[in-house]
Amino acid sequence: MRPQGKLWGMDVFTWINPEPGALLNTLDSLPFKVLWMGGVEEVSAILSTDESALKVVDTVVTYNANVFGLKEDWLGSLVNGAGTSNLVDALYFVDYFKAPKTVLLFTSSGEYSDDRMNEFENYLQLMRS
Repeated sequence: MRPQGKLWGMDVFTWINPEPGALLNTLDSLPFKVLWMGGVEEVSAILSTDESALKVVDTVVTYNANVFGLKEDWLGSLVNGAGTSNLVDALYFVDYFKAPKTVLLFTSSGEYSDDRMNEFENYLQLMRS
């Protein structure tokens, strides 16, 4: 996990190919609610491992599929949820859902994880300039 500073008042962290156990432990240790931006497969994999993550994660934005690919009971536990087919559109939702005392966690797994991470980090730089 890498700290990325702040965006819109939120503490930002990124993580490529997070291991479910390590990610769950990290989520439990965060001091604020989490706005999680990730792929629907990795979000589903983590929540399938341990649904207690929903005590900390109150918003999920997926960038590679409709958020309704998540289980209905998970969606009912979230304050906000959105899904898009690309990272740029997902960032609009992050801007909309931003909140004080929130951690923005961006995760990326799989074949294009480095490309998605680079695109997200470029967006962070653009927003800060």
